[in-house]
Amino acid sequence: MKVSDQERTLIDCMSRLDLSGGVVGAFRNLSMLGFINYPLLIEYLEKIGKKSVMVRCGFALEFFRKKWEVDEGILMDLKKRAKAGPVYYLDRGIPKGMGKLIKEWNLIIPAAFEDLVGGVGSLP
Repeated sequence: MKVSDQERTLIDCMSRLDLSGGVVGAFRNLSMLGFINYPLLIEYLEKIGKKSVMVRCGFALEFFRKKWEVDEGILMDLKKRAKAGPVYYLDRGIPKGMGKLIKEWNLIIPAAFEDLVGGVGSLP
């Protein structure tokens, strides 16, 4: 019996980092995912309708773009959607003034993000 798929797992991890091992656990676990069905991911994101989740998933797609062979067109589409809105936090526990803004995603990540996730992907 199939309970989830990789696309839904990505969304769930980015929706609730607190239940996914925090930033470190979530990104290390996501690094083990294989092929992502991008049309299905976009369909799920549109059904969920939460822009914050779409922004976090877009950031994760770009972070793992080489490993997951993410098409640049998908990233451009998601970045365009991210521009028209507020700034979100990757992790809601980041104290104000202690994060790093990734402008193209309107997303604040932990200042030590690259050190925390240990080379499983690469920042834009």
